Amino acid sequence: MGHYVDKLLSKLKKVWGYMAIFISNALYLAHVVRNRPQIGWSSFYLPSGVSASETEEGYSAAAVWSGDTYSKWKSPPSGMTSFERSLTFTKSGTGVIDYLGIAGHNMGDNGISYQLFSSLDGVSWSAVFPARIPADNKSIIEYFDTNIDLYFILVFVVPALTDGIVIAHVKLGKILHLQRPRYVGDVPGGMDNKVEKIASKSYSGQHLGSVLISQGNSFKITQENNTAAFCRCSALQNFFKHAHLLQKLSDGPTETFFYAWRPEGYPLEVQYCGETTSFSPPTNQLANGMMQWSMGGDAYE
Repeated sequence: MGHYVDKLLSKLKKVWGYMAIFISNALYLAHVVRNRPQIGWSSFYLPSGVSASETEEGYSAAAVWSGDTYSKWKSPPSGMTSFERSLTFTKSGTGVIDYLGIAGHNMGDNGISYQLFSSLDGVSWSAVFPARIPADNKSIIEYFDTNIDLYFILVFVVPALTDGIVIAHVKLGKILHLQRPRYVGDVPGGMDNKVEKIASKSYSGQHLGSVLISQGNSFKITQENNTAAFCRCSALQNFFKHAHLLQKLSDGPTETFFYAWRPEGYPLEVQYCGETTSFSPPTNQLANGMMQWSMGGDAYE
């Protein structure tokens, strides 16, 4: 039943024309093993390497580098006609880029489109993927062909009479593919709601109501039957250090990452993950050398 739903949604996403994850990387699409979870944790630009065409007073373009979703970049409001706003990124180092991650935006509510362009010299620009209008304000992953350019510009078209565009965080880096697709036993991304509240009772045992303290979402990554070589590879080990040990291994902030648990079957279920609260390191699972590991924590859609 799950695989039938995956195929149905795969057809529907062509009709929608937008989604929380869009895959245009030709090598991935040609791969035999599909629906492997994707993680976007690395980012190859510094706070000094981002600038905006226009920024509303009290905000900063450099805020999109920070991993939190509280600080934001905001453009000034639009007038009677639509207009373009942009964020320009200068790549730090020589890292290969094949994904864009966006969290904490208002594009879905306001019908704002986005499109990424890249350049080797900062003069001649090429489109990395077509312009898109998100269906909602949830986190976005764009996974595209490997790109070695030095400059990137994220262009937004903002409709008339809109209170500007808001972006909390942007990552530009190299995607991590986990080794095994998951389905049975996993909680789909965005369905693991997390609520903290205080309930009150009278001395006689009557219910007096509850006070909501906080609410949010959780993520859970589970992998089984991973090869010993994959569990020991630097790509996975560096991700563990980034998310759990908070070791700085890219030019982006530590800890946070984008996670698509089943990117083709359920492209809308992408999470922006924050604090990792549980971690089970790779453990020998079978006598043939296969291993298993898991991690979980707080997430933001």
